[in-house]
Amino acid sequence: MVTIKIKKLSLLILSSFVFSSVIHAAGFEQLLMWSGKNVGRANAVTSIVDGPEALFFNPAGLSDGSKNEVVVNATYLWDQFKAPVLADGQSMKSNAGNSFTGSAFYTRSINDKLTLGLGAFPSAGLKVDYPTQDIGVPVAPKADFKVLEISTGAAYKITDKLSVGLAYRVSYTSANFTTILPGTPPSAAAFSNMTGWDFFSFRGGLQYKDEKWGAGLNIRTPFVAKTSGKLDASSGLGSASDDSAKLSTTFPLEIALAGHYLVTPALTLLLEYDFLNYQAADKLKTTDTLGVPDLPLKWKNGHVFRLAADWAVSQSENMKQFIRGGYTLQTAITNTSTMIPTSEPPGLGHLFSAGYGVEIGKNLNIDGSVFYGFSDKTVASNSPFLGGKYSIQGLGVNVGAGYKF
Repeated sequence: MVTIKIKKLSLLILSSFVFSSVIHAAGFEQLLMWSGKNVGRANAVTSIVDGPEALFFNPAGLSDGSKNEVVVNATYLWDQFKAPVLADGQSMKSNAGNSFTGSAFYTRSINDKLTLGLGAFPSAGLKVDYPTQDIGVPVAPKADFKVLEISTGAAYKITDKLSVGLAYRVSYTSANFTTILPGTPPSAAAFSNMTGWDFFSFRGGLQYKDEKWGAGLNIRTPFVAKTSGKLDASSGLGSASDDSAKLSTTFPLEIALAGHYLVTPALTLLLEYDFLNYQAADKLKTTDTLGVPDLPLKWKNGHVFRLAADWAVSQSENMKQFIRGGYTLQTAITNTSTMIPTSEPPGLGHLFSAGYGVEIGKNLNIDGSVFYGFSDKTVASNSPFLGGKYSIQGLGVNVGAGYKF
């Protein structure tokens, strides 16, 4: 009976690993990243991005014919979930989640056509915890998930208007989380120090820029995300642990298509569509001594639509100022039949962003941006997964600076 209870419990625990990677996200990844400049443009920048941050948004944009450049960003994120934790229909708010992160990039211009880039940045993450619950022992459901990416790449200008780029990616994943399985009696378990590296994935892109318009394509290849660490599971029927548990799943293919148009020399409109092949993440593969089976994910492909505007409100020889704004719409990826408290709601996600930037002389850029997002959905019970109202809201504040030399 102990083995049966732990297997049932483990299904919920394993799903918490998979679903706890979101903060206003599509699947594993954040919809709006750490960029002081590009978050204000709703990240709808595949066709227009240039400079070091293009290593993430579209490597083809690295080759802008400019000088060497360094860009750094700092980000504050706040979020709060609401979900049923112990019983159907009884949703409670999580504690407010607060986290800080940053990113750094560097480009070196070899000549007018070839540019090299290097960057380190987070590509997914979540920090959320619920108030302590009494299930015979005090347990606080929580999730702390991070993915750090290190990339290096190059871009080449085929013509003055057309560029291509390629980036090599190294990803490091870490996770700690605790979850509860409602029942009689309830059970608790924790994954701790789950970590893993991937060394074989890429981004590639094309970018075409005319005087009044442009288009861009960015493709991210999939990779298998693998982690290992400790699993502790317990219930009123007993307990068990594994110091070398392993979990793996697919971080999927992404295809981004975008365009921009200069309505006036000062006003640019941007539009982007992102496809995320999350049906490829069909299961979470497990290797452990507790006999836990692979977990079907039942995820859906994601579709993300971005619309933004960038307005140069003032331009002079020594200073330019910009105001930016955007909207992002995300379709549901998670499944209504497998919801847990740290799940992204399986409904539409909405994000609104705004930003301000200043270009001082020809060498220094300073940018800031904010965003607010929300999503909610009421789902039916599907034992052992709880039914009720699932929601998330959050905001982010980003500041960034770039210096050309």
